Formats: sequence, structure tokens, C-alpha cells
Amino acid sequence: SCSTYGPVNALSHEPESAPAPAPTYAWSHLWTVPGLLSLSRLPLALAFVLLRHSLVAEVAILAAAGLSDVLDGYAARKLGQQSATGAALDGIVDKVFVLCVVLALALTERLHGWQLALLGVRDAGEALLLLGLYVARRRWLASERPHANAFSKLTTVLQYAAVLCALGGWPRVTSGMVAATALAGTVT
Repeated sequence: SCSTYGPVNALSHEPESAPAPAPTYAWSHLWTVPGLLSLSRLPLALAFVLLRHSLVAEVAILAAAGLSDVLDGYAARKLGQQSATGAALDGIVDKVFVLCVVLALALTERLHGWQLALLGVRDAGEALLLLGLYVARRRWLASERPHANAFSKLTTVLQYAAVLCALGGWPRVTSGMVAATALAGTVT
């Protein structure tokens, strides 16, 4: 049925809400404060790989990357600069940063193969899921807005903790943190 305001929900007799508009992606959103904070993690990722033999540099780079990850979302909300481009950029940059850090730890033999595999479970699963959704349902994918959730944030924190444990030379704690990261990653 219809009302003056559009279709009516048959169960509640309330007007149905309009579908959410498709997200808008724009290059200009990359040059906002939150976009630049997200992009700052790319040179930090390269620096982590290049400085992989300096524990002080590695810890400082992790701290700077973690801070930029927190500040980009905060800045987007406070400055009214939230965008689909920024949300997608944040996720992509996070994955590139984690990949570089894990690669550096593998090159210096501070993570074992099984730990590398578990740390990548979430990211590999998300990539396969997105590929499947893209192939199967292009329209649905176009209408979805990228966003972070609590388990995604938890997984990122656990990934950082696992890396710090590996840097500290604590193999048993590293193994536990890697397992916790993989478990949290399966929920996201």
C-alpha cells in the first residue's frame, strides 16, 4: 500500500524508509585530513621493511601507524569528512601495512609459516569474499558502504600485539596472540 510519503510497511503501517543511496567515491576525498592520515601509513609500511633490523625504529613505526589509524577515523567524524572513499582507503592501507610488517618479520625469521598463515586469515578471507560478491552480485556490492566494526578493530589491535610480541622475541606469547588474531579475524 502507499501513503502520501511513499510505500507503507504492512506490519507497522509506518512509511518504509528509502533505500540508502549508493556510496560516492571521489579522488578528492583522498586529500582530506583523514585521507592523508590513512595514506601516511604507506611510507611507514615501506620504512618498516627497510628498517627491519632496528627494534627501536620498528616499535616507533608501529606506534605511528597505530596512532594514524586511530586519528583518521576520529578526524573524519570530528571534521565531518566521513566518506566511502575514506572508509575503503583505511581498510586497504591497513592491509598493505600489515602485509609489509608480516613480510619483514618473515624475512627476519621472527614469525613462522603457520603464524604468517594465521595472521593472514582475515585478510585473505575478506579478499575472497569480496571477489565472490563482486562476481556474483555487482549491484549489491555497489550499494554497500565500507565500515569498520568492533571485531575488525579488535583484530587490528591483536595483529599489532602479535607483531610487538614477535619483535620482543617472545615466541610463546606471539603464538597465542597470532591464534587470538586468527580467531577474531574469522568473526569479522
